[in-house]
Amino acid sequence: MSNKYFNIVEGEKAHASLWDYNNQDFIGNGGCHFDSDMNVEAGTNIPAGVLLDVDFDTRKAYVVKCAEIVDGGTTTIPRVNKNHLFKAGDTVYVSGAAVTISSIDKSNTAYDAITLSATCDGAVSGKFLENSVAAGAEPVMAHIPNAILQEWHYNAQINDPVIAVVLRIYQDVDTSVFPIPVSPAQIALANETGRFLLY
Repeated sequence: MSNKYFNIVEGEKAHASLWDYNNQDFIGNGGCHFDSDMNVEAGTNIPAGVLLDVDFDTRKAYVVKCAEIVDGGTTTIPRVNKNHLFKAGDTVYVSGAAVTISSIDKSNTAYDAITLSATCDGAVSGKFLENSVAAGAEPVMAHIPNAILQEWHYNAQINDPVIAVVLRIYQDVDTSVFPIPVSPAQIALANETGRFLLY
């Protein structure tokens, strides 16, 4: 709607807090930023609760990605929940060698179909595709979580200034309510920092 003086538009709806912000420590004095090798597509909306790998010297932040596999796909074209941040060219694995994402079909409203360069061992319903450093045998997770995104970051761009990064949460945090999946492996690694109590 509009009137003589203002154009009034509907803004983003508020999102519920995923934990008590009074029970956290966060990075101040300029925050962190996504650098030129940002590992998500430009223009992506990145939800609160996304696990991050932060270089505390440079304050570069990288998204720690995974996708939950659902019924109906194959180990070459698994179906995953819509709420993931993978893109074509990423390398992924479950229990065997890492393979490359050739393309992602997002046309279905219930799931995304990820076409892989080869069969992905263990890519069955209930498991998680993890992001790897590179394709090939003995994959290594691309980014190890050591922080969490506090607030939604809309239309993410290279060198965006100041993203709100949480370093510690002094309470148990249920990741099942997060807008984006968190795998058991990621939960374990984040908790190993001694700063989080995720489950």
